[in-house]
Amino acid sequence: MSGRGKGGKVKKSPKSTSSKAGLQFPVTRIRRYLKKGNYGPRGMAGSIYLAAVLEYLTAEILELAGNAARDNKKARIIPRHLLLAVKNDEELNGLLKHVTISQGGVLPNIQSVLLPKKSSSIEKENAQINSVAHPATENSVSMNNDLNEETDLLPHFLSSIAPPVLHYRSMMADKGPLRPTDGHVVNEFSDYGSYQEQEVRTKRGRKKNTDSAGSETSVVSDVSKMFSSLRYLSAFLTNQTLIKPEILNVIWKSFFLDSNEVSLHLKAQDILQEYFMLFPWSIGSNRLVLVDSVLSSLRDVSDQSMFSKFERENSRDLSDVVSFVEDIIEKCSTENVNQGAISVLNILGLVFKRDFIQWWREEKWKGNFPLIYYVMGGSSSMRTMIKMVAKLYKNQTEMLRNLAREVVSLTAMLAAFLDQKEKEGLKMELAQVIAKILDEEDSVTIFVECSLLQPSWLSLLVKDKMSKNST
Repeated sequence: MSGRGKGGKVKKSPKSTSSKAGLQFPVTRIRRYLKKGNYGPRGMAGSIYLAAVLEYLTAEILELAGNAARDNKKARIIPRHLLLAVKNDEELNGLLKHVTISQGGVLPNIQSVLLPKKSSSIEKENAQINSVAHPATENSVSMNNDLNEETDLLPHFLSSIAPPVLHYRSMMADKGPLRPTDGHVVNEFSDYGSYQEQEVRTKRGRKKNTDSAGSETSVVSDVSKMFSSLRYLSAFLTNQTLIKPEILNVIWKSFFLDSNEVSLHLKAQDILQEYFMLFPWSIGSNRLVLVDSVLSSLRDVSDQSMFSKFERENSRDLSDVVSFVEDIIEKCSTENVNQGAISVLNILGLVFKRDFIQWWREEKWKGNFPLIYYVMGGSSSMRTMIKMVAKLYKNQTEMLRNLAREVVSLTAMLAAFLDQKEKEGLKMELAQVIAKILDEEDSVTIFVECSLLQPSWLSLLVKDKMSKNST
């Protein structure tokens, strides 16, 4: 007889807990360490969970460290690569901010003021920027020559935008088509959305809470949930991600306009500003795709499906955008200034500048227009654009003075381009409107504003209009 026993069956080797859980880390050993350290109640489920978390963190760090080693043309991961991986990842840096990696060194960081000047073009740009603070030198140039210097605004905008510090996740993104945010991210923000027309939302108002303690608890809970949603969104953002208009619309209205939490405004503003700074404006048709997304989000809609049906050449859709932006400007012009509205305008100002620079450099003769052109109403209401800009410039608060000047400068550049193309006299109308506004100010304010107006030909036109009005 054979030695296999009754039936001749072979005993199977026992399967480890790690292999049953689909893990590489030893679950049994981790459970033994938990028992030895007496870390509270423990079971097999907790050991498996901890082993999975440790394995995920290890894989994440090794992946980023491997990318760092590959970028440095090394075949072996050293402590230096581990430090670069951790410090260049926002989540890992927050988790290991109190950890010192031996022989890891520090992140390379040289202040821009310490770097030597590389070419004379940089000196030329700095000279143009300094001319803003010394308007007397502009008077020596004739008006005809200044009207042709329409590009002197771009170096000022370029210098005001600091180069972003890319994370490794952003650097790993390819240069393919943009990837819209996933559906689960949209669902995370759908709970905040109230898709009613503006009149309906205004009439409906909010329900009054008689229980003050309960209302305070509810507000704290809502704010905490909003912070969690922002962190969830930032975890999925790279320089190849397109934030859907549904999410942007919720952030504009629920996180900024309808909320009084300054800390929430700052958090959302930091995330969006970093996103727009890292966005690849110059690749393919990315600029137009983002323009459509931002425009579609700046509306009050009755149904969430209407966000995907937006057309920037549709006058009805653009009129909704104009109404939405005018409402934001109005909230900044009242006595009780809405801080969330100021944050929205600051973010839009950044997007206007980035978009306008890319459009002016590469697309202004291709039949397209910048974002600010559509936000102000498009070709159907160019005079409305001038009125809206004048309203922002006239009712500017201390926090919006620089933004108002920048919007006026962008509008002047756009008006000069349209005049050159269609001869509508828009820049003369803009200068006349600004001159009327400054006529109501004192002499010191007039001198300061005329000195800071860009382009320089706009300042000369405004002075000329004011002198004619005084006579």
